[in-house]
Amino acid sequence: VARGNDLKPVQDEAFQLLDAIERDHGPYWKHRGDLQLVRLGAAVETRNPDLLARTADSLLKQGRPDEALAALDQSIAQAQSARRASDVFALALKAGMIEQRRSRFAEAARRLQQAAIESPREQRAAETHLAAVWNLAQQLREETKSKSSDSSADVESSREISERYVAWLNEHLRLWPSSATCNQVWIWLAAWYE
Repeated sequence: VARGNDLKPVQDEAFQLLDAIERDHGPYWKHRGDLQLVRLGAAVETRNPDLLARTADSLLKQGRPDEALAALDQSIAQAQSARRASDVFALALKAGMIEQRRSRFAEAARRLQQAAIESPREQRAAETHLAAVWNLAQQLREETKSKSSDSSADVESSREISERYVAWLNEHLRLWPSSATCNQVWIWLAAWYE
């Protein structure tokens, strides 16, 4: 049985066939083909980032987001090892958006900010960083709402998140000073200081 890089030509051809299946027969049959490819990848223990990303997609469609995120994390690690920076960024963005949809704002903020900072020249890096800041604001909002007492731990946690929020807004302006996203950052900074 072929392993690792020996499967690359076969996987590339399989991906092309799946795209053709989707074009000719629709997304349902492509999804079924993806499932078969994922099973094949598991059987031969491949760690191809593309196949792992497809595994994550399949797991998401099955309503298994924790397992999908684990597959995405493996895919990110493999793409990093292969020095595929654009793939690392795209996969990290996808993982962050999964966390955002699950209202896990702290984790979404962390993932999105890290993706943007590690790949600041990516086309969507500024938007990704802005999404990280938004998620951090949601975390702060939840933290503030859920406070039932004025314990010092709650106050400290809110203060740390607040400081990080302002730091990330300033970080955004420093890293992407000519991005269209800066207008939103200036609005958020003004509202914060107001």
